[in-house]
Amino acid sequence: MKKFNFTRKIRLTITYLVIGIILVMALSPLYMTVTTSVKDHKDAFSMPPKLLFFKPTLEHYLSLFQSMDFKKHYLNSIIVSFSSVVIALLIAVPAAYALVRYRFKGKEVLAFLFLTTRMFPPIGLLIPFFIMWTKLGLVDSRVGLVIVYLQLNLALSIWMLRGFLSDLPIELEEAGMVDGCSRLGAFLKITLPLVVPGLAATAILTLVFTWNEFLY
Repeated sequence: MKKFNFTRKIRLTITYLVIGIILVMALSPLYMTVTTSVKDHKDAFSMPPKLLFFKPTLEHYLSLFQSMDFKKHYLNSIIVSFSSVVIALLIAVPAAYALVRYRFKGKEVLAFLFLTTRMFPPIGLLIPFFIMWTKLGLVDSRVGLVIVYLQLNLALSIWMLRGFLSDLPIELEEAGMVDGCSRLGAFLKITLPLVVPGLAATAILTLVFTWNEFLY
């Protein structure tokens, strides 16, 4: 019994040591980012870098938040990102539901065509978008960015929601329709509430992709 406990302690120690090393490696970039943001210019570029002992300062944050350009750009990012996510979900939910619940010719081909829009590198679509947006007067506008991000993220949203909806048995909706619900009523009252976690996951992932996108 003592031998077993000793062996178990060794395994636990090794496990915790490995987890600790992984955590240090994973959190080191975040720590360096945060600490660099509160260092003055001399400490930020010192060699070797000052990891623990330095005089923190908030001058960079004060300068940033006092800048009107930052406020304007941050507001633009919020408006564009959330608008594209909301519109993408409004389109993706019925599209994914149709792909899961209805049978029609070419359904799988259509789903694959949606996915092919994610196969093009963004840099390859930059010039066509610029030409079209110039002719439509959408260059350097929030509406133009929202449409671009909608095109980039719609396929991902549809495919993610398709997976969540396919996990829900159709018998739930059929039971609702037997009790008097229409197809739309069964979807709104039964299916949609059950797929809320999927909607949240899709919205978060789409928001992250949109927020981090810089090229367009």
